[in-house]
Amino acid sequence: MLGVEEQRVVDTVWGGLCLEVMRFGQRSPMSAAEHALVDKALFWLRQGVEVGDTAALDAATWLEAALGDLGPAFFELRLVDEVGQAVSGIAVQFAVGGAVHEVPTNAAGVALLDDAQGSTAVATVPHPKPLEETLDPRWQKPRRGAPPKEGNTTEVVFEGAPLPPVRLKAALPNTLVLKPPVGQLFLELWDKSGRIRHSGAAYEVHGPENFSGKTDEKGRLRHRPVFPGDYSLELIVTFTSGEETRTDTFRSPLVVLPSSASRPEIRMLGAVPLSVMVRLRLFFDTNKTFLLPTAFPGMRELRRLYLQNNPSKLLVRWSCRHRRRQRFQRQAVAGSIQVRDRLSEGRRRYLVEELRRGGAGRAQYPYRGRGL
Repeated sequence: MLGVEEQRVVDTVWGGLCLEVMRFGQRSPMSAAEHALVDKALFWLRQGVEVGDTAALDAATWLEAALGDLGPAFFELRLVDEVGQAVSGIAVQFAVGGAVHEVPTNAAGVALLDDAQGSTAVATVPHPKPLEETLDPRWQKPRRGAPPKEGNTTEVVFEGAPLPPVRLKAALPNTLVLKPPVGQLFLELWDKSGRIRHSGAAYEVHGPENFSGKTDEKGRLRHRPVFPGDYSLELIVTFTSGEETRTDTFRSPLVVLPSSASRPEIRMLGAVPLSVMVRLRLFFDTNKTFLLPTAFPGMRELRRLYLQNNPSKLLVRWSCRHRRRQRFQRQAVAGSIQVRDRLSEGRRRYLVEELRRGGAGRAQYPYRGRGL
C-alpha cells in the first residue's frame, strides 16, 4: 500500500489529470515540476502493483494511457499445462495498437512481444492443431502436479477448439494454463431383463484411473472428476440359489460423460436368477386335448410370462380336484396306460402350440418327455 506522502502526490496528479482529460479531452502542457510529480506517481503506483494492489494497477494503466507518452512497451504470455509444464513452439498472436504480431513460445513456454506501442493487448492462439498435437501425448494418463500460482493467470479447458482471447497489460507477465477436459463416470446397472437392479454389487473400473466400490440401492455408481480415456467395468454379482452360492463377473466398456451430465448411462449386464410363481387355471375337457374357454386368460398370462422371462424354464404340474382324480383313476383302470400317456402328450403339444401362436418359438419352448 502507498504511504501518506506517496498517496498525496498520486491524488494530486490523478485528480488534476482526470479533470483535464474528462473536460477537454486533452492535456495542457506540463511544467518540469508537474512531470516530476507524474514520474513519482507512476513509480509509486507500480510499487503498489508489485504488492498486489489491483486499484493501483488500474490507476497506473489509466494514467499511462492518458499521458500518451509511454514509449515502447512489451507484452508477455506464458503457456503451461495443468501441471505447470511449458508448452513450447506454439504461435501466439498479439493485437496491439491496430497491428497484429505473431510470436512463437520459447522453451519456457513464453511468447514475448517487444517494442509495442500501447498499454493493452489481446493475445490469441490462432492454430489449435499444433497445440492439440503437443498436449494429447501428455494427457494419455493423469499426472501429478499443479500449475504455478501467480498473478494474472487464466485457466482454460482445451478441447481442441480455438482458445478464447486473453487481455494483456503492458510490462506485466501473464500465464495461460491449459487444462484437459475432465468428465464423470455415471452408470445405472440392471440385469438383461431390465427388471432387477444390481444394487449393492461390487465393481472395479480400470483405465487411466482406477476405481472400485459398491453400487447404491438404485444400482448406480458415480465418480468425478474423471480423466478422459478408455475405461472398462468389472461387475461382480453374487446370488444364492438354494444352498448354492454363485459369483459371476460381467465386463463392459465405459464412456466418460461430461461433468454437466445429470442422467446416468443405463447398462444391462448379466442374467440374475428370478423365480416367478403363478397359478394358472388350465382346465381340459374330459378325455380331450383342448382347453375349456375358461382357460384362455391363463394362457395369455402364460405367454406374457414366457416373453418377459426369456430365456426361462417352465415347470408344469398336474393338478385336479378330488372327484376328477377319482374319475381319472377309474379311466386308468378301465383303459390302458398307453391311452393315458397319449392324452397327456396331446395336451402337452396343445399347450406348446398355443404358446407358439402367441409369439413363442420352437427353440424357446420345446416339449419333451411324456405325461403332465
